[in-house]
Amino acid sequence: SPHGTMVLSTMAADITGEYLGTAPKANYALYLTEDITKETWTEEDNWIAAAERADSIGADVCNTSLGYTEMDDPSFSHTYSDMDGNTLLISIAADIAASKGMLMVNSAGNSGQADWFHIGAPADGDSVLAIGACDVDGFMAPFSSRGPSADGEVKPNVTAPGWNVAVISDHGVFE
Repeated sequence: SPHGTMVLSTMAADITGEYLGTAPKANYALYLTEDITKETWTEEDNWIAAAERADSIGADVCNTSLGYTEMDDPSFSHTYSDMDGNTLLISIAADIAASKGMLMVNSAGNSGQADWFHIGAPADGDSVLAIGACDVDGFMAPFSSRGPSADGEVKPNVTAPGWNVAVISDHGVFE
């Protein structure tokens, strides 16, 4: 997806004299778990399977730039009280992966200006490092989802530049 390409570029890109990601020499395993045509629990199951696969090949870090809150069928949507790090299977799985030694890094979400402005799962996981977006001067991005988690844990744990920053898209370097 274009979003995945842009996120990966912030880490892996190495275009001499033009763009350098934060970890261009790292090894990456990419897993597509999202079905952009619908929002169902299947996507969370896909994410859990990908995290298990990443663990099985020895991944040290799992970086995820998605989160789950609302489903197409509202009766399956998550509630804010679900965002306690211990209720949703995807969050429990993220914490299990962390207990096995994998650093779990997750976007806080992009819902800061929506009716649902809270973090999504698995960013609510107790052992998940939830990352909010800011600009290069440290000002919080208005779209960045907010905490705390339902059990009062400070989320996002940290912020990083993710607003008005250069990334690579399918159209080249883009700011």
